Amino acid sequence: MVDGRGGRGGPDGGTMRRSLRVGPRMLRVPLRAAVLALLVALVAGAPTFAAPSGATDGDAPGFARARAWFESLGYPDVRKLPFVRVWTGSYLSTSVDRGGESRRVELFPELGWLTADEGKTFRVFSTELRIDRFARRDVPDRPEMRVGYDRIDLAETVRDGLAALARLSETEKTRPFGEPPPSPMWKETDPFGDTTMMPPYRFKGFVLACACAQTGHEDLALALWRRLAAEAPWPPKPTWTVLDDLRSAIGYVAHENLVLDLYPQEGSWADRLAEHRRWLERFPGHPDTDEVRAEIAALEKNVRVEAARAKRPARAWETLEPAERADDLVDRLVDPFAFLIERIDGDTLAGRGQVVPSPDTWVLPRLIALGEDAVPRLIEALSDDRWTRSVSLGSGVMTAGERERFYVERVADLALVALGAITGQDFSEQHRIERRAFMRGPGDTFLASTDPEATRARARAWWALHAPSVPSGK
Repeated sequence: MVDGRGGRGGPDGGTMRRSLRVGPRMLRVPLRAAVLALLVALVAGAPTFAAPSGATDGDAPGFARARAWFESLGYPDVRKLPFVRVWTGSYLSTSVDRGGESRRVELFPELGWLTADEGKTFRVFSTELRIDRFARRDVPDRPEMRVGYDRIDLAETVRDGLAALARLSETEKTRPFGEPPPSPMWKETDPFGDTTMMPPYRFKGFVLACACAQTGHEDLALALWRRLAAEAPWPPKPTWTVLDDLRSAIGYVAHENLVLDLYPQEGSWADRLAEHRRWLERFPGHPDTDEVRAEIAALEKNVRVEAARAKRPARAWETLEPAERADDLVDRLVDPFAFLIERIDGDTLAGRGQVVPSPDTWVLPRLIALGEDAVPRLIEALSDDRWTRSVSLGSGVMTAGERERFYVERVADLALVALGAITGQDFSEQHRIERRAFMRGPGDTFLASTDPEATRARARAWWALHAPSVPSGK
């Protein structure tokens, strides 16, 4: 999925509320939006939120412990970075009358810290704990489509947000737990982007709290911390700590970011492997541990194959036999931009500031162009679980809730696409033969949902009946 900053349009072509960095922006409906059980007072100029009985660390020492843990994770030091509001081009356009002639446009900016301004592009470390590159954009007469940033004051932003929470109506204060706030009131009821996110992403206010503490605004930091402590966990627990919930939530999003970090097409597979191993050190005992270990096993294969390729002597393409060409291209399906097929997809990436190679060098179209000569090698690749740099949106489960998940396309997935484009057959029985790999629809790699050996057996049987008696040649 390529279009991470303006993919799926709203009713008037607008971009829907983003879910995460990669893939079409989608309206994220909170499955169990937390209720703000607030007791409001003014302490040191900031509202204070009382923790419910059972929360054992909603005090200053509890925050100090959580902050020490967070600062050990290695995220950027934001003390000297400009605090910004990022206009991502995301918005929601809804009709306010029966005829649809009048529309209400709701914008969804992000908060974060500017790490680099590169002219046409800029990079921001967001409260979602990612560093993302944005390509500036201004659309005449469409301010909601702007991509840019405004420098703002951290303390003032947090203070205003806390004041907005303190002004919640009695209806909002007493809304039953689990019932989402009425759209489009999310921004008013959740200025820090915490409770509109489905579990377990309720940590962005904590990121701001740590930044406030680092910049001398302890009163605001503690107010944010107590607000988190006032939100009961789900499912209900007799006793709980904010820190335990944060360890779980930040571990989840850190794992997700390991996948999304493929999207910029930067870094080596050894880099990706090191980051995965680092995750295990940062989040011991996390529920995602087994999944990360499985990803490490696949990445180790990526590193081994990459090292073996580097040792092979280079040969001119014209000197390769058809089978050798297929071998070469399948091995290169893990390279940056190898998954691109249609020119529009390359244009989308280029529009985000990425340097996209010429279409005549794209690996997947060249593999498809080999035609029947590539089929035997593609059949064997249907069990290849090496990572590629293509990311697909799916859905997943977690303890006590649901979450959106992003999955890495494996070599087997791209081989399936190429095989379908050449033969017109869907050997996986999943209808995944469209030319655009990232348009197959949401879901995990087909290796996780079907038997790859059965898929290969079907493909071999078909090829035994349809293989040409004379090879097509170079």
